[in-house]
Amino acid sequence: MTVEALLRGAAEESGLVEIGFCRADPFSAVEADLGDGPRNDGRYLKRNAIVALGNSGTIRNWATLLGFLGTSDPLLRSHPAWALGRIGGSSAGDALASARRSERNETVLRQIDLVLGTLG
Repeated sequence: MTVEALLRGAAEESGLVEIGFCRADPFSAVEADLGDGPRNDGRYLKRNAIVALGNSGTIRNWATLLGFLGTSDPLLRSHPAWALGRIGGSSAGDALASARRSERNETVLRQIDLVLGTLG
């Protein structure tokens, strides 16, 4: 999934599209080199969009969140776990339990365990 598609999904969930946020295609240069540091790193933009999807509380972008559970970047695997926990439901628990079986990163495992503990 491209940064543009992820951010568009987050913008749609938040209602920003309704006020014209995406009409001028503001994400066209997001994946370009944006400079040094986390504020300009495309990974962090993706992370923030994942957080926005979790805050939406809807399952509309479920497939996007599941896709990021399988990405190679631990930063982008731990945040979908959190987002799925925000959305909740037995399907979220099943998806996280499945992801946990193959996860090797301690930070991501802690996040998955934390979320699974709250889903109960």
